Amino acid sequence: MIRIKDLNSGNLHPGKIQLRHDKEEVIELARDIFHDNPEARCEDIPVMDSDTEDVMYYLSWQTNMSKDVDEKMLQMFNPSINELWDYDYNDDRMDFDILERADVFLFNELEEYSYAIAKIIQTYFPDKYVFFKDKRALWFFEESDHLKTIENDSDFYNHYSFCLEKPIMTVKSDVLQFAPETRDPMNLINKKYVSSEIMVGLYWLTDMLHFGDRNPDKTFFLIKSRLGMMGLADLIKWTLYRAKIAVDHRKGKIIPVVDLSVKDDGNQFNGGDGTNAWTMFFEQITDIPLEEVYQSANVVRGAEQLFMLNPYIKEESLFSDHCSLFRRFLRLNEKAKNMSDELYEKVIPKDAKRILGVVGRGTDYNQSFITTVLNQPSGPAAFLSRVTQVFKDGNYDCIFLATEDANVFRVFTESPLKDRIVYVDQDRVDYNAKENNDKFLIDIYENQKKDKYMTNLTYLSIITILSRCTSLIASTDCGAFITAVGMNDHKYEYVEVFMKADEKIKGDNK
Repeated sequence: MIRIKDLNSGNLHPGKIQLRHDKEEVIELARDIFHDNPEARCEDIPVMDSDTEDVMYYLSWQTNMSKDVDEKMLQMFNPSINELWDYDYNDDRMDFDILERADVFLFNELEEYSYAIAKIIQTYFPDKYVFFKDKRALWFFEESDHLKTIENDSDFYNHYSFCLEKPIMTVKSDVLQFAPETRDPMNLINKKYVSSEIMVGLYWLTDMLHFGDRNPDKTFFLIKSRLGMMGLADLIKWTLYRAKIAVDHRKGKIIPVVDLSVKDDGNQFNGGDGTNAWTMFFEQITDIPLEEVYQSANVVRGAEQLFMLNPYIKEESLFSDHCSLFRRFLRLNEKAKNMSDELYEKVIPKDAKRILGVVGRGTDYNQSFITTVLNQPSGPAAFLSRVTQVFKDGNYDCIFLATEDANVFRVFTESPLKDRIVYVDQDRVDYNAKENNDKFLIDIYENQKKDKYMTNLTYLSIITILSRCTSLIASTDCGAFITAVGMNDHKYEYVEVFMKADEKIKGDNK
């Protein structure tokens, strides 16, 4: 993203390159300079007045991700940064859905993306209204009936009240962050977006590849990205979110296909050996073979998209009906289905009619930095107390306990409920041990040289068993819980998430 620095902004680092102010081209020229000269991204480009040759302002470049993001957070989310170098105002594959949601746009700041969005609105939606709270917008745009600068919200309210009856979108100028407020569902309901989100929403379908001449009448959306630290539940969710929006945003005219076979990606499924991590566990989500897709004429690449900033995917992650999503796209392959059936028959008593599924999430969810974006699970003792009450109230025959945390497992299997608890034998991690308490599970299993495929196949089987239980309770809204609920397809009799924040409300604070 290119930002404007005023002359008095301080901390300026002028470089050798200078530009002349031109309303139509200066930001585009600066974008090309920063793209072609990485060393210039640490400098500020002075922009001269075309007549006086005095410096008017400076243009600086910054990445689309906050520099304050914790390194462990980056490992966990594995965001692929797209700096949007090559967008075209005349690209006929732009997705205008995001702009069609409002008739009035309030921009807080004039920067590269807000400038581009306003320019696109003027070109394709000339009847929509654009307001900038940044007077510098008049350096680049002519004021008109549909483009104005305002002092503040009061100015907007007092002088343009007719706009209050129209759908309004507020656009901030920010970078990718992981603070809880950035994932507040009300932001989307109230049409509050970040300019980079809108840009990704506009251009997410524009990276077209042509592999051959097959299927000229079809367009495929290739879901192919690095997995990094991603767990199985996240692999499922983020893959299917992308599949759904590809289908929905073009009403079936785009066919999603999954190829998670990125080499040298040290993930926990195939270790980066080039195997398609998706088909290791699931059926392909289209009947057209992947080999045929790679011989086809029209393929939209999804690999380099910053999908965590895609507003449509963010909406799916915050509002998705996972039952409908999984019913639509998720099919276990034969080996995964057979193993889950075998484990169910092995661990669930044949006379058990009412089974309470219990997800005791702990392990790396207890790391302090995770609480900035994820809900902290309830403590083992408090969770046991709540599970005991739910078990008695529901008159269940047994408890199916799913946990990778050795401490949670010990607390439950040494409790008065121990004779009613069944579980799958699996590796469990003691996070009280000093060598483990600051590591991800994937790191611990890697150090222990665990079989990645079998570890995840067992995990998937456990989630499948949870989905077949009568009811479900979890210590936080983790991936296993969300996946089990989605696979259950609204058949649970009772579902509860009992987190750390709930301990004082419903149970003991232990």
